[in-house]
Amino acid sequence: MRKKILLSILLIFTLSFTACNTPPISRHEINDLEFIRSIAIDTSKSIPDGVRLTMASKRLDVSGGGSSGEKKSTKVSSEGRTMFEAVRNFSTFLDKKPFWGHLEYVVIGEEAAKKGIYNYLDFFARDHEVRMNIYVFIMKGCCAEDLMQKADRSDRFVFDRLKGLIHSMDGQSVSNPVNLIEVMYIQDLKALSLYIPCVEMVNVTGGEDEDVTDIKMAGFAIFEKGKLVGFLDEDMGRGLNLLRNEMKSGIYVVNTPKGSKVSLEVINSKTKFYPEIKDGNLFLKVKVNMDSNIGEIDSNEDIFDNEVFTFLEQEQSRGRNFKGGTK
Repeated sequence: MRKKILLSILLIFTLSFTACNTPPISRHEINDLEFIRSIAIDTSKSIPDGVRLTMASKRLDVSGGGSSGEKKSTKVSSEGRTMFEAVRNFSTFLDKKPFWGHLEYVVIGEEAAKKGIYNYLDFFARDHEVRMNIYVFIMKGCCAEDLMQKADRSDRFVFDRLKGLIHSMDGQSVSNPVNLIEVMYIQDLKALSLYIPCVEMVNVTGGEDEDVTDIKMAGFAIFEKGKLVGFLDEDMGRGLNLLRNEMKSGIYVVNTPKGSKVSLEVINSKTKFYPEIKDGNLFLKVKVNMDSNIGEIDSNEDIFDNEVFTFLEQEQSRGRNFKGGTK
């Protein structure tokens, strides 16, 4: 009898622990998730010292019926006094739960960057869904929300454009990708200065002379104590990559002794530093070894001569810039 009573009590306790209610944070069906691909961070327009977020995601539109449909980009903005509040406020605009595991790109507006970026990026670094290898960009000349709204077209989404810019950086070496873990690492090192690639809006000509807005790489944004203090243009960005041994390629345009233009394609470069002390002051000598191919000659002049080669090498070593002028 005692065993039966104990067994009954155990059964009652077991049944009381069984629940059918879904907790607030749990697993979700894939159709109920909004896969965020890129996020823009700006200062709030209505909340003092607040933050404004604009996210872009990719959806499959099957409203026409059938198992396949057209892909479209969804863009939604949210504001809050903190990053966490702004992110949670997305739930009041979206019909799906935001999922941050597919986030690839973070773009910070110029005004927001001037106030400091670590308060924004710290949220992503601590969030369990966000990967630490996401790419960080600074929007030069305007707010990051403009990038999400204007650079997005029906045939090409903004996150696809950012991906294309990263893949094509090596062609001109005007910038370099920087991911979240690098930014947070430099935060703890006082001896290093933070630099982040920046993008800007440009007007390009579309079909039938239609003005189309696009984005391009615009060098680096330079930070001091986490706050934006200035920019390096494209030529200076290449120079920074050259000093850091990160220059993959680029074009130097120099002149021959007769004035013909020759395009030299950089295929390899190696930079070494030689510190020395003179009169109690520290000096740093920089030696650059560069290999180049002759990519184009704008005349029928025969330049394949040792004297001409020596002249072209001297022109390149004098610091002829990538646009043909003198630095």
